[in-house]
Amino acid sequence: MLRISEKVGEDSVHVRVEGVLDNESVSLLSDVCSRHLETSERIILNLGGLVDISREGVEFLRKSAERVLIVDAPQFVMLSMRGPRIT
Repeated sequence: MLRISEKVGEDSVHVRVEGVLDNESVSLLSDVCSRHLETSERIILNLGGLVDISREGVEFLRKSAERVLIVDAPQFVMLSMRGPRIT
């Protein structure tokens, strides 16, 4: 299960993610990010509440890192993102 909370500021949107980022929840987070990117807002993605992540979640974060600022990521997420690319 994934919980997403959004806080819209003047020049950015803070998106906090809590729970498990798996194959099912990637599409939900992708929709949230896409909606805010359409309005040219800067997205700050706070991953401090993640407790687990799937391969699909890692790939999503890798692709998103070019468009969003990822902060407060747990060490297991950072290590997964540095690992070999999954094809």
